[in-house]
Amino acid sequence: MSDTYDPYRNAVRRTLADKAAEEKRKEFIKNKRKNKKQGFFQKKFYLKDFIDLPEGLTNILVLGLFLLIPYFLGFIFTFTVLAELDFQVYKNMHNNFAFLWVIGYEFMATMLLMAIIKGALTFDINVNTSNNS
Repeated sequence: MSDTYDPYRNAVRRTLADKAAEEKRKEFIKNKRKNKKQGFFQKKFYLKDFIDLPEGLTNILVLGLFLLIPYFLGFIFTFTVLAELDFQVYKNMHNNFAFLWVIGYEFMATMLLMAIIKGALTFDINVNTSNNS
């Protein structure tokens, strides 16, 4: 009886083989995704890997620098450009923290954009990185 052609048995074998192939394909894709390197935006970023400070002090320090650096830049910019280095004129301007911070932040952003544009304009795409020894 095993020598005879049975279409039902062949259909069952084909179905089982298709299911096994599908499971292998899904497992392969799963393993491929698991082993795939993470993209830049999927990576975890921990500040303590870069700054070695006690547990709670890192976030406070970063927040403080985020607030103080633009404030001091705003103060320097306002005092030198708007008040023209005259303390009486600066005192009469009634500057508050938010005003100076925003000016300093915009000043920092402008300097950063200018550095990016300068870098883009001076970038040499034809740099030969191979060793010619």
